[in-house]
Amino acid sequence: MIKLKSLLKEETQINVEIDKFLSQLKSKYSSVLQQLHFRYDSMTKGIFLSGIYIKPEFRGRGYGSKIMKDLCDFANKNKLFITLVPAAESIRPEASRRLITFYRKFGFNIARGLPVHNSDDIAMVRAPKASLNEQQKRWSAIVLDEKSKNELLSTYKNEIPEGWEIIAHHMTINPFGLTDDVGRHVPLKVIAVGNNDKAFAVKVSGYDRKTNNAFPHITIAINRAGGGKPKDSNTITNWKSIDGINLEGTVENL
Repeated sequence: MIKLKSLLKEETQINVEIDKFLSQLKSKYSSVLQQLHFRYDSMTKGIFLSGIYIKPEFRGRGYGSKIMKDLCDFANKNKLFITLVPAAESIRPEASRRLITFYRKFGFNIARGLPVHNSDDIAMVRAPKASLNEQQKRWSAIVLDEKSKNELLSTYKNEIPEGWEIIAHHMTINPFGLTDDVGRHVPLKVIAVGNNDKAFAVKVSGYDRKTNNAFPHITIAINRAGGGKPKDSNTITNWKSIDGINLEGTVENL
């Protein structure tokens, strides 16, 4: 009973803080805002954003982005998720696609089936961003879709030494930090295959931004028993250039 009261008190306090922040934003952007609605949502234990509407004469000047940044900063500070429904996909498909692209820039990802207003449309969720200290423990990558992973393993299964641990999961972007490219779909192409006594990997092309590895690659398998780790793919020197298979993946912070 005491725990329940404590939880209810905590939720009430969060609700008060969210309402207070809503008022602050409305005051800060009063000259450009037509409407702004968000509130505490008990189902998701976070913020539900129902709409940002900029006055027509001020649209296209970045005010929507500024408001979203302020809201995301508040959510990060208070470790709150933000949930929204960008638009009725079945009624306004073009608007839905445009808003999905906009919200992805702020770290939102599509999450179908969430109990948001009993909506059958697409919902998007943004997790609170980690503090700098926590970010240093995280990393970013292009995560392969299931079809690409299966094709990669099928193509090179006979070249993987027996007993090695299968990885075939991602192409690392930054092993020491996050990226703002989250949600981007990236086609990749295998251009070389190589191995040493600790790792078996393929080099890939297709990502147009700088990565922090020695070269863009996907570790397919490692010799864990022999002390192998995924990072050992960076030390492979025995590469064979090939016109390899095409793969697909999505940028994620992990």
